[in-house]
Amino acid sequence: MEAVYSERGAPQPHCRVPLKAHPRNAPAIQRAGFQVASFASNHTLDWGADAALDTLDVMRKTGVHIIGVGKNIAEAREPKIMECRGTNVAFLAYCSILPMGCWAEANKFGCAPARGWTFYEQIEHDQPGTPARIHSFAHEDDQAAMIKDINNVKAQADLVMVSMHWGIHFKEAEIAAYQKEYAYAACLLAHPTIDAVIEIKTRHHPKLEEIREVICEVSPLAADAAGIKKPKTGLEGKFSLPFCAVIGLTEGRAGESQFQNHNVEDLGIKRLMEKVTLVSQPKIPVTTAVVQVVMANGESYRKKIDYPQGHPNNPLLPGQLEEKFKDLTVGVLGETKAFGLLKKLNKLEEVSDINELIAFCF
Repeated sequence: MEAVYSERGAPQPHCRVPLKAHPRNAPAIQRAGFQVASFASNHTLDWGADAALDTLDVMRKTGVHIIGVGKNIAEAREPKIMECRGTNVAFLAYCSILPMGCWAEANKFGCAPARGWTFYEQIEHDQPGTPARIHSFAHEDDQAAMIKDINNVKAQADLVMVSMHWGIHFKEAEIAAYQKEYAYAACLLAHPTIDAVIEIKTRHHPKLEEIREVICEVSPLAADAAGIKKPKTGLEGKFSLPFCAVIGLTEGRAGESQFQNHNVEDLGIKRLMEKVTLVSQPKIPVTTAVVQVVMANGESYRKKIDYPQGHPNNPLLPGQLEEKFKDLTVGVLGETKAFGLLKKLNKLEEVSDINELIAFCF
């Protein structure tokens, strides 16, 4: 939901296209069947805080629960849990498309933020004015807060639905790198390293007890953002290149089930992590990693990954995409519903009613 429902306010300086509707139109949302709606968007404060607060009051009176905004950051991050056919479903909402000052703070109205940073890298350093390479990254504090919200509400709900207001406007089917960081099981910056060690394991089968050192050459940003040396939880493991490298070597994969507390606490994994050396290389792009596994007998295996799997320059094959889907859904929905949903999604053009998909989620 983007437009405000109010008769108050004036267009704010940051707003290019102020969206506003009369409060008498608000009940239409409830009559259309919606019980929960996200109000976290770049238009939330088009007409100022008073108009936005009017919108919350109006929607509350119609019976629609608003998420993603609040009088302060704690309220903006609050989930709404609803029961549907015996299943408790939690709803959360965040916004990446945020004008300056439109995110909630400790004592300030606004949206729950999931901001992104953008960096423009000059490709040809001796050619001023030439096109740049665009990199974007998730805001670390916002990402950590969002993950914390999801983990907290998991204890109270069977399903957690997260609404994200984000993307690159006026461009179809293009996903920014920061979006993948928010969505992936591990920190996006760790994926080249993970792919490299898995390939080394698959091709050379190094015996873990004979590994002397694992050298990971990565970009400075990857070394900083995913440089936790001794993670204490599965969540911290996602931001630990040493853990990601070892989990790839030991299990040959790095899905959601690998980033669990028991793996972080495993003594064998801890001992192997002590053999991992991170090398920050300024000339290495954020999409690249070079991994070398050195054995006790002096033999070594080296692999360079230019783009991790899932990157636009290295897209997943259909079978890999299905395995990724199953990894993320079977533990929540069960095998029968997850496979049924996948079958429907593979023929999405034949689905005439969204309820055909929703039925598999409960």
